[in-house]
Amino acid sequence: MASSQKNRQHSRHPVGLFMISLKLEIPKLTEAALAPENVSLGGMKVVVPLKPSVGDHLLCTIELKGIRYENCPAKVAWVQEIKDEAGSCEVGLAIDLEGDARANFHEAIMEHLKDEGNIP
Repeated sequence: MASSQKNRQHSRHPVGLFMISLKLEIPKLTEAALAPENVSLGGMKVVVPLKPSVGDHLLCTIELKGIRYENCPAKVAWVQEIKDEAGSCEVGLAIDLEGDARANFHEAIMEHLKDEGNIP
């Protein structure tokens, strides 16, 4: 599976259970705001109630530390069905921001991870 740590360009960082400063909205997959299970500079892992296809292109809104990144293009990198939860899937999303938006997002992710104590 492409989610293997050895195949990753960016390291994954777990998201704390009580973290409220990172939210994700993906209207095509769910009406509820999502809290990613882990994040990297390249994307995030989320659990969704509908199964997307690998390669699907989605628009999402990411709220990080009070800043909203609207209409962020994302691509479904991998999908893993959850055996005990019919219809639910773990999904790896590759966030596809460019230029200043990408740099600002990466900086905000790094600040968030430092605040959460998830990076040295």
